[in-house]
Amino acid sequence: MIPIYYGIAFLAISVAASLAALAYCSKRWSSLVPLAASMLASLVASYSIYGNSDMGMAYMGVGMASLAAAMALSYVRRPLLFIILLATLASGFVYGIAASSATIAIAGMFAIGTISGLLYNDLAGPRSKPSSFNSILRVEVNRDVVHILIGLLVVAIMLLLRLDNAAELIFFLILLGYALNDASGLRHARRAGTLLHSFYRYTSYRLERLSTTYGIGAVYLAAGVALLVGFVHSINFLLFSVVALLFADPVATIIGVRLGGPRLPHNGRKSFAGTLAFFVVAGFLGYLAIGLNAFIAAAILATVESLEIFVDDNIRIAVVCTAIYLLAYL
Repeated sequence: MIPIYYGIAFLAISVAASLAALAYCSKRWSSLVPLAASMLASLVASYSIYGNSDMGMAYMGVGMASLAAAMALSYVRRPLLFIILLATLASGFVYGIAASSATIAIAGMFAIGTISGLLYNDLAGPRSKPSSFNSILRVEVNRDVVHILIGLLVVAIMLLLRLDNAAELIFFLILLGYALNDASGLRHARRAGTLLHSFYRYTSYRLERLSTTYGIGAVYLAAGVALLVGFVHSINFLLFSVVALLFADPVATIIGVRLGGPRLPHNGRKSFAGTLAFFVVAGFLGYLAIGLNAFIAAAILATVESLEIFVDDNIRIAVVCTAIYLLAYL
């Protein structure tokens, strides 16, 4: 259990750092909206999880969410600020591991803040330009192969370690990857001859869509995985959720891009083949984890994934998986 005074102190430092970050990287008052939204949502989530039994951890969770929202808004654009915020968040996570047995819900608070910041950027920022078909074919297939490889790593960690230890390791890897992406997207890291420059050139050519922030797709994916490991506390349903997010979704994109075919009436960017592939992969692989319920959940997720809305697929799938778990498995 974390002392309540530590939780309050961490919350105060986090909110002050987040407000200073927003004042520095964004001159618009509207940037306070994702910060406020993340804090409110994480307050409700923290109290639901911890109640009065561990108020110190609950306060830390709200602080984590505020830091994550500010990090999402400063990602790549304000590198030093991003690192300071990340270091503050990581210090709280490490202390939480040492002081409490219920630390991993912090990953869910991180996800809430990150999603709030990302959604604000999507709504307030400029729209990206569509890529050519050849670019879509090359980049999307490469991205989805990487998603599947990440999925294999996540599943291996979950099967080899206890659930709480596996979740903590996955969240640590998320923070590490987040920092690497931010550092690789910096202008000074793009100088020839540096290791980060080589990483940036390799990944930007093969994995990045045109007119988008470097690594933003990975940030969406990281937020989705963090949401799952933070709030889904059943190993079987977590395995199903990982299958849907890191296997079914990329396979659906690969099938849809490669095969094409008739388009969905409610979304011309999606095909029947891709949506069917999502259902088959999530349903049949998910059956190994949660039985026949996998086909019901797969049908819901395939429908949600097929919708034409501005929210990224990785976020949609993770949010719906979490909602299904909270409504049907608790």
